Amino acid sequence: MATIAALSAILGHVPSSYYQASIAFGAKALMVAAYLFAISLHLFCALHVLIEPSSIYWLLNMFLVHNTYVWCRVLYFLFDFAGLFKETLYTNTILISGLILFPGVLGVSANMLFLGYVATSILLYFVIVQPNEEERAHFVSEHTRDLLVNRTVHDAWIKEKAHLMKMKDDGQVTDQQLAKQVFDQLDKNKNGIIDGDEIVYLLREWDVAKSFIERFLRFSKKREISFKIFYRNVWRLGEMATTYVQESQKREDKAKARFLFNDLDTDSSGYIDAIELQKLLIQWGLPENEVDAYLAEDDDKRFSFEEFYQNLKPIWNFAYEHMKVQDVP
Repeated sequence: MATIAALSAILGHVPSSYYQASIAFGAKALMVAAYLFAISLHLFCALHVLIEPSSIYWLLNMFLVHNTYVWCRVLYFLFDFAGLFKETLYTNTILISGLILFPGVLGVSANMLFLGYVATSILLYFVIVQPNEEERAHFVSEHTRDLLVNRTVHDAWIKEKAHLMKMKDDGQVTDQQLAKQVFDQLDKNKNGIIDGDEIVYLLREWDVAKSFIERFLRFSKKREISFKIFYRNVWRLGEMATTYVQESQKREDKAKARFLFNDLDTDSSGYIDAIELQKLLIQWGLPENEVDAYLAEDDDKRFSFEEFYQNLKPIWNFAYEHMKVQDVP
């Protein structure tokens, strides 16, 4: 069993973890180095178990390092519940998990070794890469899961606009009324139509994913942006996708694809647009670079159900599984 556990780590967990380290969430300056340290320590212990399969000491150490991930989840819940580290929750969770467990494997000098490794990695990055100001800011700032829009920025912006409108109208305002007011402000010509350039500043204020801004600009050059399109594809970017699945376990592949297709086909036209597909998939949690890898540069592309089912299986399968997880109470 010890040999099987070691081989599973060496051939499975360790390579996949190394591969994904570069896309770690949190502050990359700290997180990438921390992940590489933990993964390397896991590999170190697994190799010792492979060499000495009867060694309880190395088997226990391998188990302890792997359980860093368990501590991450426990501490994340506790810190989130207590309202601690709101701006850097994920990064602090990972670092503290490591600081708790590494001494159990490497002894009293573990934390100095760990922090020294992280500091050296950051220093080497600045010396070798010599990042500009924007790259430096991206490297040290906190990053949550890839989202279409920065929810904190978006929500604060919406609340501020709603507050001002309520003061003006001295009453309650619906989400659609607020959206219409913003649309009218963007509509310089007052003809009920706005172009992509008029929306760009709004998307940038919301810290929207760059790939979506670029795709939206290409999309907007091919059609006029009415209030209906603005409300559906711009205003509601901050919303999470609808998460409901009532018959999850027994659906066949085509039924799953049809279920997702119908959810995406909001106007019941029998087609879904590439831009709407990108928007919802990023909201469901698929990293924007992976979405772009599946979607063609032709932003005017529309997918029928058969195209969706035959050509985009990785996408609808991912989205369906994500909806299942979100539906669990």
